[in-house]
Amino acid sequence: PVWKWMALDAGPQGQATLYALVGGEEVRPKTEVSADASLGSWQFPAGTGWDYKREKTNFGFGRTIVAMDPRAKKILWKHEEQEYLDSRGFCMTSGRIYFYSPERFLGCLDAKTGKPLWKTSDAELLKAIGPSGPAWASVEWGFATVPFLKCNDKYLFFSGPQRPNFVIASAEDGKLLYQRRAGYLLLVLRDDALYAIGGQAG
Repeated sequence: PVWKWMALDAGPQGQATLYALVGGEEVRPKTEVSADASLGSWQFPAGTGWDYKREKTNFGFGRTIVAMDPRAKKILWKHEEQEYLDSRGFCMTSGRIYFYSPERFLGCLDAKTGKPLWKTSDAELLKAIGPSGPAWASVEWGFATVPFLKCNDKYLFFSGPQRPNFVIASAEDGKLLYQRRAGYLLLVLRDDALYAIGGQAG
């Protein structure tokens, strides 16, 4: 009943396809009021929900990926995993969908057919990506709900909330190519270069 992640591919001649990760109901945290109303902002929550401790009810976690024809309202294909997938670890480019199950595996689907192209549980890669850290402890960790996976035709880039390292993996097979302790970096992908912005980037 809950949409976790979506991407719309316009396709040739306007034949759009809607891709989504779907799953169950999510935790509903209580609203937290700022201790000082004059600040005009809110406190960063660190309690239930924002701690990402229960995969079944975490924000953005699901196990079913679907492709739909939005005009005909028809499901084109469906792919299901036994383990929960984190929507912050989803990205798509050039007919491929990449997805991540925390500390378990990284995978890739053919966006046209929904068929798996590859899936890896390589220990070196998973160790480099690392376990989830605090939802919000400092600028180094970033705010929890921001995506931490980006991609282009050649590479997958891991950097974002709850991730201790900056990691690059191959888009062809998920092989680990590069890693460094960097904390939370904001990444900008361009044809000419990769730009990384953050306090730990030096």
